[in-house]
Amino acid sequence: MNSKFVQLEIRDHDSLMKACDLLHDARCDVSTIALDRSAGSWTALFRREFFEDPELMQAEPRLFILTKHTFPLVSSQLTLHDFTSYEIEDRSHIGTYMFNECRLIGDTYHLWFCEDMRIILRFRDKPHGELRDLNLLGEKGSFFTFRNLFKR
Repeated sequence: MNSKFVQLEIRDHDSLMKACDLLHDARCDVSTIALDRSAGSWTALFRREFFEDPELMQAEPRLFILTKHTFPLVSSQLTLHDFTSYEIEDRSHIGTYMFNECRLIGDTYHLWFCEDMRIILRFRDKPHGELRDLNLLGEKGSFFTFRNLFKR
């Protein structure tokens, strides 16, 4: 296991927001969601970009002005406990969604996904759960940047 893996305990609003920030742009397949309403427990797997270990990132010059940055993807598990209500609004029914943000509206938390899906949770007292990285995936992500040609 990579020592840079995320292990985050969610115990309040701020720690839930930090977990959601780490999951921004992560992919979630709804078939991985496990819900136990009687226990007030929800778990989902996410495939997220792993930037926590700089040694695993690579930069490769491409063409004359571009650099390709490559990084690993990691499987992360988000578990939330002690909620009193749960609702999912899935308008597109595509199966895999990219997480965008979490908003507190009144006394409910709304987990928004880019492809017209959201999950609405109301906690008994305050958010409670954990986010933890499980393993590096065999997949890589990448992005391009322009190089500074005038840098000395």
